[in-house]
Formats: sequence, C-alpha cells, structure tokens
Amino acid sequence: TDGPLGYVQEMYNEFFGLEDEPFSVTPDPDFIFYGEQYKEALAHLLYGIQERRGMLLLTGRVGSGKTTLCKTLLRELEEETHTTFLRGSFDSPRDLLRALARDLGFDVPEDASREKLYSRLEDFLRDSYQEGRNACLIVDESQNLSLECLEQLRLLSNLETNKDKLLQIVLVGQPELEGLLNQPELRQLKQRISIRSYLSHLEED
Repeated sequence: TDGPLGYVQEMYNEFFGLEDEPFSVTPDPDFIFYGEQYKEALAHLLYGIQERRGMLLLTGRVGSGKTTLCKTLLRELEEETHTTFLRGSFDSPRDLLRALARDLGFDVPEDASREKLYSRLEDFLRDSYQEGRNACLIVDESQNLSLECLEQLRLLSNLETNKDKLLQIVLVGQPELEGLLNQPELRQLKQRISIRSYLSHLEED
C-alpha cells in the first residue's frame, strides 16, 4: 500500500503478526465469529432455503453482523442453488425485478415491462426446479424497501409447485423492518414468513 497510511498499516500488521488488515468496513465472511446466536441463525437460514420454506427473516441492529452472516450463508449453499444478493434500494417493483433478472444472468431489455420480467423469472425458476436446482434471493437492508416492492416480493413467493416454493427469499434488515411488516397492507407477506432469526449484541462471555 502506498503513502504514510499504508506504511502505518503495514507496521501494525507486522507488529501483531496479522496476515490480513483487520476491521475493514467491508463485511468479510473470513472474519465471522461463530457465537451461539450466529450458528443458530445460519442453521435456520440454511434449513429454510434447502427445505424450500419460501420467506425467511433475519433482523438485527446496525453492526450486529447481518451482512457478514449472509455472505457466509452464500458460501454454504450448494452449487445447485442459484443465489443472488441485492440491497433494498429500488425505486419501483420493476427495478427490483430487473435487478434480480440481471443478477441471475438474463439479458434484460431496458423497456422490459414488469409483467414480462415476472414471466421470464417464473419460466427460469420452473426450468431450474425441473433440473433439480433451487434459487435463493437475499435482500439486504430490506427496511428501506417500499410497500410496493415488498408486495412484489410476496408475489414472487407465490411461485411454487404443488409441493415446493420455487424461490426462497431472505429479508434482512434492521429492527424497523419488523414494524414495517406489521402494517395492515403487508399482512399477507408477514403470514408467509416461515423462519425468523434475530442477531443481538455479543454476550459478555
């Protein structure tokens, strides 16, 4: 690393015998601490996705490790699972669908309608299911989603066979997300949540 700051960091790492720079602002799954609540939350999410339980919820305060846990979750999922990780900052349900489609590798025309995007996603998910593959969407910072975008996620959760959900959706957010889901307009979405996990502060021991 160039410059005085880089020199200080190099000395710091050398003094403490560190191989990687600690306390990066970017969540790094290599540095996850498997406290009891993290192991439990990870196990619940893995179970929910692998068993095709549909809608899952992970909440916790800022800095509690939600994003790091999600990145660890992505590592743990089998190769047979299509995974996509989005942040909850969309202007409209159409933008959400476009981001999901692009992340799954679709060539999405700029003028593609919401209905067309939904239809293409449904075809993709049904084909994947026939091939024995699962699909998982993780939406970080979900408390920032509009009611319309959350309703769009509910509609995506409707995609299913007689036995299984085609898309597993993990809503990740701060505690305000729980309050948002308590609004009458989102009653149906809240009822779809099959597994809930909460990350609190670390215990003293």
